[in-house]
Amino acid sequence: MKGKEIVIIGGGPGGYVAALRAAQEGAKVRLVEKDALGGTCLNRGCIPMKAMLKCGQVYELLQQVSVFGISIKDPAIDFSKVIRRRNAVTNQLLMGVTALLQDAEIEVIKGEASFVSEDKIQVVQNDASSLEIEGDAFIIATGSKPTLPKIPGIDLPEIYASEEIFNINELPDRLLILGGGVIALEFAYLFNALGVDVTMVVRSRLLRTSVDNELATILTNHMSSKGVDIRLKNNVENISKVSNGLRAVIIDEEGNRCQEDYSDVLVCTGRKANTHALHLHKAGIALDKHGYIEVDNRMRTNKPNVYAIGDVIGGMQLAHLASREGEIAVLNALGYEAVADYRAVPNCVFTNPEIGCVGLTEAEAIAAGYQVKIGRFPFIASGKALADNETLGLVKFVADAKDDKILGVHIMGPQASVLICEGVLALQMGASLSDITETIHAHPTLGEAFAEAALQANDRAFHLTKGILRRIASI
Repeated sequence: MKGKEIVIIGGGPGGYVAALRAAQEGAKVRLVEKDALGGTCLNRGCIPMKAMLKCGQVYELLQQVSVFGISIKDPAIDFSKVIRRRNAVTNQLLMGVTALLQDAEIEVIKGEASFVSEDKIQVVQNDASSLEIEGDAFIIATGSKPTLPKIPGIDLPEIYASEEIFNINELPDRLLILGGGVIALEFAYLFNALGVDVTMVVRSRLLRTSVDNELATILTNHMSSKGVDIRLKNNVENISKVSNGLRAVIIDEEGNRCQEDYSDVLVCTGRKANTHALHLHKAGIALDKHGYIEVDNRMRTNKPNVYAIGDVIGGMQLAHLASREGEIAVLNALGYEAVADYRAVPNCVFTNPEIGCVGLTEAEAIAAGYQVKIGRFPFIASGKALADNETLGLVKFVADAKDDKILGVHIMGPQASVLICEGVLALQMGASLSDITETIHAHPTLGEAFAEAALQANDRAFHLTKGILRRIASI
């Protein structure tokens, strides 16, 4: 494939991985990025968030060390140091991405791209100069950006979108979070762990509705027990400025209104495709009714030489999925045949406890017409979880009762984001429950809970007492 020219617009986890894959195939690659490499994920999302979440987890652990026979007096948070560590982590990874692209001899062009035609783009570089670029194929990987609901007062300066709140230098006194998805949940956990008074207003009846309902309910109850004020089926009618911060008018599901004051408001109510500057109409690229770029299962737009990946096409807006879609787009652009497979895409929520999910939820499997078989194993029955003092949560299998084929795996508990990898592989390989139960799992590990949950689906779990079985049956 030497000599093929691939032009990639956007240097986030989809774009830069696509660039590296194209370089591996011998293509000439140009990567256009107007901002920092790594995109939202590295600079204003996943990575800085996880660095801060770790601080929250450590602080939580320090409150509980007496359980392990350790005494620590008066642990305290220095938020400036939390920010400093977060920035150091982000900067180190940014240097890593930069080095990877340099090693692969990928030309990085700093500027904003827009289409002139379906086979040519114009880039206004950050130094204000302009150039036109042609290529054999273009891959759009410009991601998404937060959307704000149409609420009077939503544009006040003390109201932050999810990316903007990383700019704060002091912890809020009292924080109102609008939304109940992954981003909202992680921020709610973080600020609550750091001692902030947090209220969540969620329009739906459950937190994070794409997570299995059973896990969503457990998480809601747990976060409430930790002091997060969760208002399900509530709305914010308007927000206004007052002397001590912001005043929100909140409406409950019965239509009752109340006024409450907060120091800050964080809006996590959705995202939209970042296409406004691309001039897609000049290339004739089609959008769906929600404003996302339409693609087929090979990541091709309606123009055969233009591909799109990641958040800009909608669906599951996940960094790791964007990276995989980037590989698929490159392979097809270079003449191979590769098809997107969405059967086994993991989704994680980095609260404490974590959630890791893949495949169908119980409700989705039933709605799809399957006769469903469920297997559960709670971490309270895990020796390793008990030794670690992390017993909240469970492993849950959703399987087809006809042949025991695994349809979904849902984990809430310690290291769920790691444990779900076995579930992802199981779905990708088309595994059955017996494939899990006949695989030896090391002892004592959290992974044993994975095997026991698969056993329990056929009433064969070894380490469940009658009392715990009754508790599982009541869930």
